[in-house]
Amino acid sequence: MLSPEERKKRTDNKCRHFTGTANKVCKNKIEYASHGEDFPCFGESNVICCGYYPLTAEELATKEKEHERHMDLMRRGLSSCCEAPFDTSQVITSGRFKNHGPRFCSKCKRVCFMV
Repeated sequence: MLSPEERKKRTDNKCRHFTGTANKVCKNKIEYASHGEDFPCFGESNVICCGYYPLTAEELATKEKEHERHMDLMRRGLSSCCEAPFDTSQVITSGRFKNHGPRFCSKCKRVCFMV
């Protein structure tokens, strides 16, 4: 598991085109497998990707601020899309899987998260 410092370093250096290891290509249509085991998407490997382009400090700050806003709304039971309360009508209320199920925005009906 990564330490908080290592996680922050990896996030700060991450390429803006990275789509996650579950995908085969990045937003630039570059195959991850073409770089072998190294992921140049984090700016820490010796392999240089022609599409590597990290976020600027301002973009990172904006992204962090937006993430904190989303988390604050979620803690208060509000959706991040419309700031409306969650619709928990499909959440299981008893048994082994109590409190599992989707939380929808009560205004626009988008799925906010699932447990």
